[in-house]
Amino acid sequence: MKRQLLLIGFTALLIFSAEAQKRIVRKKLSLTETTFYIKNVAAGKYLDLPGYAFDAQKGNGSRVQLWDMDDGIDRKFKLKDAGDGYYYIMPQHCNSRLDVHGCWPDKWFCNIYKNERGAPIQIWDFDTNDVGKWRLEQVRPGQFILVNKYSNMALDADANRIKENGCKVNQWDIHKRDNQLWELISVDTGQRYEQ
Repeated sequence: MKRQLLLIGFTALLIFSAEAQKRIVRKKLSLTETTFYIKNVAAGKYLDLPGYAFDAQKGNGSRVQLWDMDDGIDRKFKLKDAGDGYYYIMPQHCNSRLDVHGCWPDKWFCNIYKNERGAPIQIWDFDTNDVGKWRLEQVRPGQFILVNKYSNMALDADANRIKENGCKVNQWDIHKRDNQLWELISVDTGQRYEQ
């Protein structure tokens, strides 16, 4: 009798275990319908705008930085398909998109141009300009470089200050080291996006 009960219990455990494994399988995230935290691989910190939540900076030219995780909406981003293999990366606390700071190359009076290495990343009112478009290129499973369409440079965290809150985010030549790798993590589920 004990042997039969033990066998029935073991069978029930196997069935329960198989059912639990089925439930753990997650469906693939939609790149354009999911709200993401964007985490830098080298820093373990997240894209952020100075301030907190709806009080975070919203104005044109506000610089993007890295910061520890919190629940502020200024750390939440959506990707909007530009229709040409690129995306607009849009913070959820304002109607803006990521953009490269600086002037266009025909302006002689500027110190920084939008196609130069080291140009800071900022937000700007939404428009369809190429300087606001980014391509995702998966380097390792769930880890991407984000390449700007206008400059063909990668979103890059300052390697000299990588572990500090407030670390600057710029564009730089593509080298695919960890300070240029980013993970898109679902705000709702904590699941990492993979292609």
